Amino acid sequence: MKRILQMAKKWKFCIILLVSLWIVSSLITAYQNAHMTAIEQAERILNTWYIRGNVSMTIWEYKKLLRRTEKKDGDQSKDIVALKTNLATFYMEKKQYEKAEICLREAEEISNQTGLKEWPVNDLYRAYGQYETSQRNYDKALEYYEKSVKWCKELYGSNSTQGGILYLLMSYTYLEMDDLEEAEKYAELAMMPSYRERDRLYVINALVASGDIRIRQEKYDLAISRYEDAYQYYKDKLLSNTKEDADIMDAIREKIEETKRMMGEGDGDGM
Repeated sequence: MKRILQMAKKWKFCIILLVSLWIVSSLITAYQNAHMTAIEQAERILNTWYIRGNVSMTIWEYKKLLRRTEKKDGDQSKDIVALKTNLATFYMEKKQYEKAEICLREAEEISNQTGLKEWPVNDLYRAYGQYETSQRNYDKALEYYEKSVKWCKELYGSNSTQGGILYLLMSYTYLEMDDLEEAEKYAELAMMPSYRERDRLYVINALVASGDIRIRQEKYDLAISRYEDAYQYYKDKLLSNTKEDADIMDAIREKIEETKRMMGEGDGDGM
């Protein structure tokens, strides 16, 4: 049992891939709606550096863009809040939590001063939730996620990808708290049919999260079923044959095989 719990904790599909999806989705939506030059440049940085896994260069380029944006005439508050929020997320990936907190506080101050009632206020609350999770302040994290869910519903409707991602983040948080009932509840909310056709990576994460919860509940048959669904879904929807795709599929297979091994051991060594 210990091995499967360690693997579930060690290999978290989850946060980085989900948040990259969130950030790109939010920036594209904002650019399409408002044609913001800063947002267009931010999207270009993500597509040039972040998508390649180079978070350090992403941070460096984001900081340059932020300085240029702050020097522009007119009200640049939305762009600045968005850039500082995403910069905080990148700092968290590098485990530079003090810098992340500073960015979030500055973004929140600008948001409050301008009375921001639209995007990216939902992103700000999501990032705050991630920060509090990283500090093991789970109750605070859940409060921020709830606020972000509320804003996502107002801004994007009840079935947005961002809303589904938040339910997954809440499920992960409850899993860290060992509250399996709530973790399962939010994993199921994330798996509502209205979300399933939106993004293959999102669906994979939802299925794997559901499997991880079943592991913690020692419902191994159900866990394997979820992992196999995730593997098949990825295989069916596979649009490329990159190393990242291969790594994800290998990781899912590893989860399946490890769970089967644990089932074979019964209540013996691993417990």
